[in-house]
Formats: sequence, structure tokens, C-alpha cells
Amino acid sequence: MIIGFGNNVVSSLAADITASQTTIQVMPGVGAMFANLLTSDYANSSNPLKTYAKITLTDAKETVFEVCHLTAVNNDMLTVIRGQEGTTAKGWSLNDVIANFATRGSENQFVQIEELQSGHYVAGVAGGTENNLTLELPATYFVNGGVDWTLRTPLVVIPALNNTGASTLQLTMGGRVLGIFPLYKGNKAELSANDIIKDIPVLCVLDNTKTYFSVLNPLEIYLGSRYLQKDQNLSDVPDKAKGRSSLEVYSKTESDENYMAKSQCGADIPNKPLFVQNIGALPANGTAVAANRLASRGALPALTGTTRGSDSGLIMGEVYNNGYPTQYGNI
Repeated sequence: MIIGFGNNVVSSLAADITASQTTIQVMPGVGAMFANLLTSDYANSSNPLKTYAKITLTDAKETVFEVCHLTAVNNDMLTVIRGQEGTTAKGWSLNDVIANFATRGSENQFVQIEELQSGHYVAGVAGGTENNLTLELPATYFVNGGVDWTLRTPLVVIPALNNTGASTLQLTMGGRVLGIFPLYKGNKAELSANDIIKDIPVLCVLDNTKTYFSVLNPLEIYLGSRYLQKDQNLSDVPDKAKGRSSLEVYSKTESDENYMAKSQCGADIPNKPLFVQNIGALPANGTAVAANRLASRGALPALTGTTRGSDSGLIMGEVYNNGYPTQYGNI
């Protein structure tokens, strides 16, 4: 809850009250200015905040005081919680003073520069164990018996130990345990060992359903599920076959199926006659070697000696398509 304030909100009791009475009647027509204490000039429709106000009861000489919390106003009838800030509820008389005076409690609600810069309300050193962290912070959610709480600001948690695996955070605020929340990285992935490092602050952001914290820290652990990690040497690529295809790089098995090995000198060509035909060394009818095609591939080295019987020249003994070698004559 937050505290409401007003300007010069002072009146008198319209009737005596007892020490146990929780409704106070003020002078006719002044209830509206007390009601205004429970409003705020800066509203956020997605974040409604409950408001109460500090009011003080005192006598005409201001020798005795009682601090109360104003929680509701109905016309000129005030609903209050009696005897706050160490004061004692007592009986008061007609015409005693009731006013919105400043108190220690109201001024303690103001955040000071050092509190802001030190993260007094949103940061702390974690207790607990390596994987079950605890954190306790001040809060005003539960003043006057409140039960609702909203946490949308990140918490800065300074760990005292490295984590060794999946981790949780037990969060206590305003003296009440809000819950034990899993700590996740990325898209709700559990933490791994050393995602949390001793003395390196982690930023914890509560999800909108109040069920877990997303953890961010200088080590960028939250990127682990989105990007390849350098130290994994591509072992963390989820679909390696698709990755190779995108890069036009093939595995050994894929290469053996799709490419000729240099060391095989053509022995691994599955259909050699078709290969010879495709490179223009043999016409489609397989009956002769076209001289112009051979010539277009450069000069053939001169052959000496006898290649077959008394015939000299080049015998195309390995080029065939009828199941037997065919001699094409001298070249």
C-alpha cells in the first residue's frame, strides 16, 4: 500500500470516541477532504495501488497523540486502524483535533538518494545454498493486513556461491515469504552449472503469472538457447544435416555418394560408358570415336611399340557398349 497526503487537512471530532472504536465522525462537510487523502494524482490503469493515510488524534493543547491509519471514508465517517507507530488507542472527546500530520511512518515512505542508488529495496546478497537461493527485502504490500502484491521491477541478486545446476529463489518481502520460484534462462530453460557465479550480480525478472524468474547476467546465459556457443565447436547445432545442406558442405558419407575421389582415378564412376559418352569421347550410337571430339580435348601423346599384334597406334580397348572391346583403328 502507498500513503496518501493532503494540504492542511485538519478538523475536529463531531462526537466522543472510545479506545476500541474504529469509526470516527468528523465535523459536517469535511469528510471530502479526508477522502481525498486516499486518491493519487498519478494513476496507472494496469497497476492499481491501494492507498491509506496517516491521521493523528490530539487534544487542543497537543499534549497527547494517537496515530491512526485512515483506510476508508463514507461522507463524514472515517474508518481507521487505531494506535499505530507505537502510540496507544484511547478515548477522545468532542472537538478534539484530528488531522493529517506528518509522522515518522509517513516520512519513512520517501525513498532517499542513497537508498535508491544502493538498491535498498530491490537488491541484496543471496543466502541459502548453491542452487536454492534466498533473498529478503523490505516492502509495504502487507501494511494494514493487505494480501496483494505486484513485483514488476527487476531484482538484483548477488550470489554468494556458484550454482551447480537447476536453481530456485525463495523471496521474502515485507516479512512474508512470497514463494519459492524457479530460476530460468532463455525460454524457460533450467540453469546449468556455473550460470550463476559468486559475487557476479544476476538480474531476476518475475513473469506475469508470478510463477518463475527469468535470469539475466553478464555471462549472457540467457542467449544459450538462441545462439551457438563458441566452446562447443558446432556440436550444439540442433540439425547438423540441415546445417551442412545450408552451407553446401557434406558429410563423408554424403561426399562418397556424390563425388569422385581423386585417389580412385575414375574407378569409382558407377556408369563408365555413360561417363565416356557424356564427356564427348564416344557418340551416342557407340560405333566410332569422333575425331573432332578427340581433337578438341588436346593432342594425344605419341605411342610407340606394338599395342596389339602387328598393329601400331591407339587401340580403344576399354571403350565399348556392346559387351566386347572394339578396335577403332590407328589415330
